[in-house]
Amino acid sequence: LPFGSYHAWRQADCISITNNLYDGSSTIFNARTHYAKDDGTGLAVGEFPLINLLVAQVYGYFGKSDTIYRGIIYLFYLIAFVFLYLLFFELSGQPTISSLLTLLISSSSVLVYYAINYLPDVPALSLAIVGLYWTTLAKRKKISSLYFLGVVMIFIACLIKLTLVILLGAITLVLLMEI
Repeated sequence: LPFGSYHAWRQADCISITNNLYDGSSTIFNARTHYAKDDGTGLAVGEFPLINLLVAQVYGYFGKSDTIYRGIIYLFYLIAFVFLYLLFFELSGQPTISSLLTLLISSSSVLVYYAINYLPDVPALSLAIVGLYWTTLAKRKKISSLYFLGVVMIFIACLIKLTLVILLGAITLVLLMEI
């Protein structure tokens, strides 16, 4: 299934960055697209290319494949909903409610659409959900190492997709309210 949609240009950038990381013509701190623009560098503004690096590393073992790229993004999607269920269960203590809420969110047409896309939005959201679970669990059980791990996961999610920085602000606000 080739890429294409309203975000075809952005998907092409993601694939291009991944391919350049794979063949060694760029690095994670100097990611390049194949579009050289007027200055000939191929440098473009975008997220921190952690997902692209992960996919490029997997390419090293299995070769380049659209299925691998989409599979990795989809794996993030699946992991997110395991942790979303655990988060809802931690908050409610009820498996039925946790299952229904997880099913409701995981069947969102927007999430399902982007879960097999080349964009980093779903992996970033997934890492944020994992981070929220760990910070919630740490707060309830008073385990500081889990709290640190949760904040690190949310920080990585913010690197991948800057708009998720609002979660760090929310966690900071919760901590300030407890003081």
